Amino acid sequence: NALNGIFNKRILNIRDSIGKIFVPGRLPGSFLITERAFRPYFYKVFLDGKQGYLTKGTWEVKNDFMAGPFVNYMISDTINKRIIVLEGFAFAPSVSKREYMFELNTILNTFKLKN
Repeated sequence: NALNGIFNKRILNIRDSIGKIFVPGRLPGSFLITERAFRPYFYKVFLDGKQGYLTKGTWEVKNDFMAGPFVNYMISDTINKRIIVLEGFAFAPSVSKREYMFELNTILNTFKLKN
């Protein structure tokens, strides 16, 4: 992986905190988190001319039995002093998710920040 362990952990913690707030599971107290048993892949990238970080891995729902692949971009917007998070994930039991993930990644790569 392209990044160091502490930074990777920070990326996953940010991702998990967003999942807890915005992606509830179907059961009370369940929410989306990063599957830690299979280490995600981390890459430095440039998207719309801005430095960012790409993470690919597996998500799961805490306190439930749901999981699937995800692709996540965290883009540094230094002008506005913020981090922009773009994410796509798939849930399609018993179906290959390869094409879904390819399409999600293509959509996320069209990101343009308006000034």
